[in-house]
Amino acid sequence: MNEEEKQALIIRAEQLINHAEEARDETPFGLSEDVESELALIKIALSAMTAEPVAWRHNNGPFGKIATCSENAAKRWEREGFDISPLYTTPPAPEGP
Repeated sequence: MNEEEKQALIIRAEQLINHAEEARDETPFGLSEDVESELALIKIALSAMTAEPVAWRHNNGPFGKIATCSENAAKRWEREGFDISPLYTTPPAPEGP
């Protein structure tokens, strides 16, 4: 998926979340259990698509695998020709209904 497709999915997920939450607010008994589950899945997907790395590592240095929390260090490693991998936290699942 390219960046343009990713951004389109992010926008669509945000629209679906807003629409479902507005419908929940306007519906006397809220959303069905199935729709609430789908809403939770969309929120998890959006969280995963918008996650930012918290650290970076490279596997080809003289000391083996090395990690850093510094984006500047990761950029320097990349300029020096190291193969850099971003590392992410696992996004928390949104709270249920």
